[in-house]
Amino acid sequence: MELPKRILIATDLSDASLEAVGTGAALAKALDADVLLVTVLDPVPYVAAVDLEGGADTWAQFIDDAEATLKTQLEKVRDERLDPSTTDVAVIRESGAAQAIADFAKDRGADLIVVGSHGRTGFKRLLLGSVAEKVVRLAACPVFVVR
Repeated sequence: MELPKRILIATDLSDASLEAVGTGAALAKALDADVLLVTVLDPVPYVAAVDLEGGADTWAQFIDDAEATLKTQLEKVRDERLDPSTTDVAVIRESGAAQAIADFAKDRGADLIVVGSHGRTGFKRLLLGSVAEKVVRLAACPVFVVR
């Protein structure tokens, strides 16, 4: 087995998922691996939050702003917890976080995915199911689930 050289760390930026970032950072350092730090922006839940009377331009601007905010937050996490010289950040714009993470990892040549076992909690999590569990089933590479 070859050791991973490109690790994708997925986070929803919750406190619980940031634990996975720490574990992923330690693995990357120990393995001298590059990191892809990603989060998923699913535009569908934001439909109700936007006044669609402004049309497609209003919607597009809202999603662009949300993506920019998430990217800024990822960059802050990268700068505080990872090696910025070996870490890329990305916001994936797709519905279905687990499939988006698995596809992005495959497309970007990730050898390992690190994800937290718990992200968002409560009722929202019950409705969405476990993203980590789905990533394990869908990913083409090994998945390290941090509890």
